[in-house]
Amino acid sequence: DTQISDDDSDTDKEETKIACEQVSLELSMATTGILATTWVGERESVVQAVKSARGKLFEYYGWWTFVILFFGGFFVKSYWEDYTWKRDTQRLLDYYSHVTPGSIQDGDKDTASWLAYKYRHNKPKLWDNMEVKYGVPVPLDGWPADWEDEQTKAKMKKQQEEKDEQEIDLDNDAGETTDQGEQETTKEEPDL
Repeated sequence: DTQISDDDSDTDKEETKIACEQVSLELSMATTGILATTWVGERESVVQAVKSARGKLFEYYGWWTFVILFFGGFFVKSYWEDYTWKRDTQRLLDYYSHVTPGSIQDGDKDTASWLAYKYRHNKPKLWDNMEVKYGVPVPLDGWPADWEDEQTKAKMKKQQEEKDEQEIDLDNDAGETTDQGEQETTKEEPDL
């Protein structure tokens, strides 16, 4: 069916297709010689054609929306897992460098990465195990600027005690004590 919109002028005639139905006539002959006719096609009205065209449009965009959301969801999930894996690996490396500086784990990115991957679904267990093993809780927000581990505190305390134990020389007799210290060190060295 074609609909022609008539304006006041005869030169501006536009044709708008509302629906196009395609039907074909099939003729067939049986072995006994009887002719049979059938109409093959969608055989729908104009209203039905408009509805089915609208339905196909919604179906088309619906499938595209589903595909984008489905595969986009996998992309977002993959990105987030990679981000958290790198973040936890760096958190472990920072933990090792603060708690056990100079140890084998300090700076060992492969082991930290493996641990972050192994405990990717159970992170609280990893952090609890680290706290039990080393006695220092893992800070989840980063290390405070004024943080010092127990070994550093012990060294600082020992150095402070040594400074307190030194005799304060008010008479400027520092030369005598240094000569005695040098003599003691030379006595300890063996003669070759």
